[in-house]
This record gives sequence, C-alpha cells and structure tokens, in this order.
Amino acid sequence: MMGWRNAARVLSIGLLSSLMLGCAVPLERACPRCQTIELGVRPPVPAGTKTVYLLIPGLLGYGWEWDEAQQELSQVPRAVTLVWPWDPWLSVAKSGDSLVRHLDYVLRRLPRSVDRVVVVAHSAAGLLALWAGARISVPSQLVVELISVGAPLAGQGFNPWGGQDLFRTPLPIALGSRFSSWPTLASGVSLRVFVTGPGDPVMVSHFGHQPGDARVLPASATVVELPVTLDHNVALGFVAKLFRAEAQARAAKASVQP
Repeated sequence: MMGWRNAARVLSIGLLSSLMLGCAVPLERACPRCQTIELGVRPPVPAGTKTVYLLIPGLLGYGWEWDEAQQELSQVPRAVTLVWPWDPWLSVAKSGDSLVRHLDYVLRRLPRSVDRVVVVAHSAAGLLALWAGARISVPSQLVVELISVGAPLAGQGFNPWGGQDLFRTPLPIALGSRFSSWPTLASGVSLRVFVTGPGDPVMVSHFGHQPGDARVLPASATVVELPVTLDHNVALGFVAKLFRAEAQARAAKASVQP
C-alpha cells in the first residue's frame, strides 16, 4: 500500500510539474508597457495620486486575463497601476518574503497624496498576499487592502499524501496539498477574498477538500462570492469594475464634504 501511495505522490508531482514547465507568460512579453516595482528604484507614482493598484499575476504569469482589468483601472481617477512579477517556482515563504520587502520599500516611498494601496493577487498569488499581509509595516497615513481573486487559499488538496502547510516547498507542488490557517493581518491591512464559482477548475473539490474553505482565513477577512458564471480569468475584469465603481463613489463623497 505504501509503495502505491508513494508512486501516486510522485506521479501527481510530476504531472503538475510538466503542466507548469514553460507555461509562464513573462510580463515583458505580454505587457511591455506595464510599470513594475523594484527594490532600490523609487516607484513610478506621480504626486497627486490617491490610489495605487499593485497587480500580482498567478503561476502562469501575466496573460490576457488582465486586459479588461487594466482597462478598468486606467479609468479610476488619480490612480496608478503597477505590476509585481515573481518566480512561480519558489515557495510561499520565499516569494512571500520578497513581496514583504517590495511592499515595505514602496509604501515608504509613495507621494504623500497616496492614501490607499490595493494589492490584487490572482489565483496562487493570493497565498503570497496573505503571507505578506501578516508581515508588512503600513505607514500610519496609508491603508493597504489585499484582494485575492480565484485563489485556492486552503490549497487544492488533490495530493492527499502531500501533508499540509508546505510554506517552504516550491509553490506549484505545495498547491496540491492543504493549508490549515493564515495568520492575523498586520495593522493597517484588510483582506477581501473574491471566490470564483464552481466552474473554476482551480477551485474544484478533491477528496472532500475545498480550496476556497473560508475557515483558513484570518478572522477579519471579508469573503465575496462571485457570480457562478464567471470563470477563473474573466473574474479579474469583473472585480476591477467593482474597484472602479468604489473609487468613483469615494470621489463623489469627498467632493460634497465641507
């Protein structure tokens, strides 16, 4: 029995690795005009900006799924959209710590006009966002909102022999296991989790395990169920429309305040 289990475990890891190999879409090819954040380089955010959106693509990189989202966010008044590309073959801990360093660097170098930073993490990148959300230091004049879209934050659970909480295992492999809980968010950080519908293959239940199990989330998280007709990628554009509407509502409210 143990030999069969070990063989199945190796097979599941091998299949996942072969599916991921060479599939990532490099940001510089898909969106050469996208502005990124980089340690040691002041973020490209002009004075007068109110909101900064930081987009973090999933394991497969930055593809067409971001097109509508970018278009919507470009119409948000006094907002700038940046992208953070990352190495999908590192662990949650390594990539998450890298995100912590980048966010801490950027948050301290934004113009004083900025009062909101919205981190939009798609799919597996949601795990990095939750790791970082408990560890970043947010300046008092800012709020940081973490957004996950279609993220299997409890792990996909299709490898029942993989254990759980594999924070230091390469992420494409760790995703097949389970994550039991995420720590409390740091001061100044909020979290909204946009859960895709049952048609999303990333969120399919395996062996009774639900990748979107809300019990693993920090207690302060807000969970938003998306329409069941939205698939894994189209959901990004839908969520970006919500952001645009929210930003317009905030601007309208501010304009009528004495």
